[in-house]
Amino acid sequence: RKFFETAEKQDWYKNTLFIITADHTSENFRKEYANEISKYRVPILLFHPRLKFAGLDSSQIVSHIDITVTILDFLGFSQKEMNYLGKSIFVPGARSAVNYLEGRYFLIMKDYFLQYNWNGDYKMYSMKDGDQREPLLEPLDRKDNLIQRMKATIQYFSLGLWDNRLYYPIGRSL
Repeated sequence: RKFFETAEKQDWYKNTLFIITADHTSENFRKEYANEISKYRVPILLFHPRLKFAGLDSSQIVSHIDITVTILDFLGFSQKEMNYLGKSIFVPGARSAVNYLEGRYFLIMKDYFLQYNWNGDYKMYSMKDGDQREPLLEPLDRKDNLIQRMKATIQYFSLGLWDNRLYYPIGRSL
């Protein structure tokens, strides 16, 4: 509160997009947050003193990698290079995030998440089952799609780290 009380007196305040988020959560004592998926469930707040962000889906999946793309979109800059991992929150459509924890990858969608272990074991869960008690057996077509998306994300990220570039010139095929 004190930060914004001071900031609103500054000349730059009315032209500033404020983005407030966290890195990771602390230990949670609420049951709905006491699971592996929720270790990465942090708030993100976009605030502009003169603009309202009506129409944004506040339940959409957003990752920290989406922040830079969102800022560029907000400012109206076209990207000369594309990061295929990030997506502006102002662009509607299906979204996902990938997290890595203790040897496992998680591909998180709005309704499902997929867990991948290096031994090749893929398990899909409902987002309503954050405790990961009962892997979903259906819908298999959805699981196959998520497995392909997970593999593509891991490959893209790994190759980007190897080449020291996660951005590619627009128009260049991978």
